[in-house]
Amino acid sequence: MPANGACTAGRELYLPQDWVEDGERCRAAGIPKASNLRPKPMLGKRMLERAFEAGMSCGWVAGDEVYGRDSKLRRWLEERRQPFVLAVAADQRLWRQDMRQHRVDEIANELPKRAWKRLSAARGPRERGSTIGPWCAGRA
Repeated sequence: MPANGACTAGRELYLPQDWVEDGERCRAAGIPKASNLRPKPMLGKRMLERAFEAGMSCGWVAGDEVYGRDSKLRRWLEERRQPFVLAVAADQRLWRQDMRQHRVDEIANELPKRAWKRLSAARGPRERGSTIGPWCAGRA
């Protein structure tokens, strides 16, 4: 494991829809006919399942908005009691206790300033510095 504690747990071939629909392009690239369109969150879940089944453990799983928008992936991680940090888009809607859906940015704006902390999430491109942003933890 690298010193920063991060590693790649597997790989899957992601094919955009325009590639899947272009048989000639797939043949030229050597992509088997059996390949089909699978959303990135489904591919990510498959990689995690294989890693967990092989006995690999991790402190937490991280992903960008593509993964954070997928409620099935989030529920699966919650059911496993696997800590995770998945980004969500500001316009994504979440259910609240009032049994209505609310935009994430509206929920975030209701939180007190003390709920937020600026943290470094990762090294920046080409090790030029850290990616720093506002973070708030809690159940969505």
